[in-house]
Amino acid sequence: MVGRTVRDPYGLWRVPLDALEQAGVNTDYITCCDDEQASKLPGIALIPVDLQGRNQIMVFPGISNDFCPDDIDRAASLFEQAGSNAGVLVITLECPLPTAVHAVKLAKSCGMSVFFDPEVLMPILSSAPCSTLSSA
Repeated sequence: MVGRTVRDPYGLWRVPLDALEQAGVNTDYITCCDDEQASKLPGIALIPVDLQGRNQIMVFPGISNDFCPDDIDRAASLFEQAGSNAGVLVITLECPLPTAVHAVKLAKSCGMSVFFDPEVLMPILSSAPCSTLSSA
């Protein structure tokens, strides 16, 4: 796992990191910033679900907005290892677009398959005029 979080005073960062570690995920490439230096909270998603099972996701990106190509470069050895083991990159756009693009390029250069979940774009794409989509 490659990512960025912040050691906030509320402990919001600890629960997901502990869950990843307990599941056996390598968290060596998750940058944990100090609260005082970052002056931001961890990324948070609230997902209310109505009685029909429909959800609406509200995202507060927090420190996730600072996740950058340099974070990906620091994990280059992880990409190389994953590529040599027929690994895959699973990515969403819950990080800045330049970071996602950089990760995809590195993954492809390491021979990895890429699985991309554009869910964050779906509301934007469904309301965009066709001319906007064709020029993208």
